[in-house]
Amino acid sequence: MPRTAVLLTLLGALLVAILAAALRPLAEPDEGRYGEAAREMTETGDWLLPRQNGRLYPDKPPGVYWAMALSLEILGTRAFAIRLPALLAYALLLLLLLRPPSWAASAPASVRPLAAVFLATCPLSLVLAELATLDSVLSLTVAAAVLAGWRLLAEDRPASARACGAALGLSFLVKGPVGPVLSLAILAVAGARARLPLRRLLRPGLLLPALLLGLPWYLLAALQRPQLLDFWILRETVGRVASDVHARAQPLWFFPALALGLALPWLPALLLGRRPAPGAGPAEDPGRSAACALGSLPAVWAFLPVLFFSLPASKQPAYLAPAVPGLALWIGLRLARRPAPRAAAAAAAALLALAAAALVWSLEPGRIRSIDPLARTLVEEGARDWEGAQVLDWAYGLSFRLERPDFHAFGAAPRAWSFEEGEKGPPPADPGERSRRAARRRERAFADALDLLEGPQPAFVLLHETGDPGVPAAFEAAASARRAEVHAWGQSGRYHLYANRPRGGR
Repeated sequence: MPRTAVLLTLLGALLVAILAAALRPLAEPDEGRYGEAAREMTETGDWLLPRQNGRLYPDKPPGVYWAMALSLEILGTRAFAIRLPALLAYALLLLLLLRPPSWAASAPASVRPLAAVFLATCPLSLVLAELATLDSVLSLTVAAAVLAGWRLLAEDRPASARACGAALGLSFLVKGPVGPVLSLAILAVAGARARLPLRRLLRPGLLLPALLLGLPWYLLAALQRPQLLDFWILRETVGRVASDVHARAQPLWFFPALALGLALPWLPALLLGRRPAPGAGPAEDPGRSAACALGSLPAVWAFLPVLFFSLPASKQPAYLAPAVPGLALWIGLRLARRPAPRAAAAAAAALLALAAAALVWSLEPGRIRSIDPLARTLVEEGARDWEGAQVLDWAYGLSFRLERPDFHAFGAAPRAWSFEEGEKGPPPADPGERSRRAARRRERAFADALDLLEGPQPAFVLLHETGDPGVPAAFEAAASARRAEVHAWGQSGRYHLYANRPRGGR
């Protein structure tokens, strides 16, 4: 592709990502959860253990929460602030592929722009760049570790060892053991195929930065709450591999099909390209050693994560994010060997146009799993700043809740947040006793919500059905029994909005 086309494509993709991060309403459930954990760090000053509504939420290490909290401190409480770490990670990853630093593995000059264009327009990378989740940041740390580690294997440079170790430590803080294990597995398999000395990955210059950056938080957290070790090992590591712990079961072919779908728009460019003349190949950058050429690394990097994440039962598309830079290099190498500039430019333009259309489509809150219709109702009625609460399933709902430090949450924590529930002992084996406990928790949540609505201040509650369509009727019956003034203001999906003032009456 011509340099001008490459530059315009990258700038266009970054513009789409920035606009989406700035304009889209928060999507449920992940963005609200990540943002709330970061906001509570800034509010409480406790940066050691992430919390949701004051309850310990250790399902993820705090690396991305720290970045979001710092962004909130600088930019204030808004959606763009919690999305900024993902957006910056996307931009840095583009730079890493487009023009690797001196410590990164080199590639033929024509490969880097093609790989960056593929990554920039890849729908999965673009979506994750606009979401307040950890996947874009994890993709960056894995890419930095793999590229630095490959340079270490090829040329044994101390700076490469330090850079690889630092990236491994950061990935451990972002996603736990998955990040460093995946990075080292890619390096081990690709290095073995290239017959490079794998013992270099055990150099103290690599291990020391990895341990110094990755371990201290885990040690400090475990010292404060010893039960966290069992939680991380049994539920968050073994449980994710051996079971469908988060109810995201997908068939074994899910990730291979997704990887094929990501590469599909570029297949015409590969098929239409000119075959290289016998003995010809892409020119290497001058001054680079042959040992440091990418070799088999892109293929291993692209396809090993597909296998790695296909083995567990629990799957979701974002898990494949660390494979996308490898897939980008793999596609870039093949496009460099079979150049088809017009076909590649057409594929990039089509994907960029699709991203722009998706941005326009996503500006409507109801289309992106957002509860904004009820939030808009509160804004239109002048009730945004009323005292408010969520009742049952309080991980979800009301996109502007992130800006409400006085927001209440009544009822049991969502099932995924099992750490503190597990500290209280195992659930009862008797199904009848479990049902009775659930009914008592619901009654307490209803009572707390009605206490709020019976107060002298204007107030609202957001009620979730939690899979039981009879919940709203039960809540209204409880309000009637207490003769509380409760008015139904609207419904969106399984959410129901109530207030202690009639709608339009203020």
